[in-house]
Parts: sequence; structure tokens; C-alpha cells
Amino acid sequence: MDTTQGFLLAASWFLLRFGLPILFTLILIIIFSKIDSRWRDQALANKKVMVQDQVIPMIKCWVFNDCSPEKREKCPAFQERYIPCWQIFRDQYGTLRDGCLGCEVFKQVPLPYVKN
Repeated sequence: MDTTQGFLLAASWFLLRFGLPILFTLILIIIFSKIDSRWRDQALANKKVMVQDQVIPMIKCWVFNDCSPEKREKCPAFQERYIPCWQIFRDQYGTLRDGCLGCEVFKQVPLPYVKN
């Protein structure tokens, strides 16, 4: 075997051992990035639909109950404004308080639903 044939054999084995896996990995990266982009677009479209379907805005309990500013400052629901008040007042086992179940704010929240 002469030097040229040896070099070509070594180069071909190198490409087979390292080049093909790298090429295969790059192809998979491109495919998965396109799938991820499509899923992200679908999630944004579904989020827009969900926001448009929500007719009733979340009612704030301190507005509904007309709490004074002093009472609001001490209230955990007012401090965590972006979390529904009944989620703040759950007990250590995750159950709602009896006061939350009978509250008008809790009763007026629309039920979640799944689109078919």
C-alpha cells in the first residue's frame, strides 16, 4: 500500500467515524429547532385565543369587599396581587377555607375549560 492510498483510507475512516455523526447531529438540531419554533407559535396562538375567550376579568377581593388601605397593606392577597386570593389562603394540605368557598369573588370566577 502506498502513501496516497494509506492517506485516503485514513481520511475516509476519519470522515466515517467523526464526520457522519457530526453531520447527523447538525441535521437533528435543524429539525428539532423547526419543530420547537412551530410549537412555540402554536402555544402563542393558543394563548391569544385563551385571552380573547376570557370575558370576565379576575375580580380582586379587596376591591369587591371595599377594604381600607390599612387592611389592604396587612392582607397577603393584596401583597400577592397576581395570584387569586383563594390560592393564597389555602391551608397546608391544599384545601380551600370554608370562607373562600362561600365568597362571591370565588363564585364569580369563570370555570376553566378545555377546547376540543
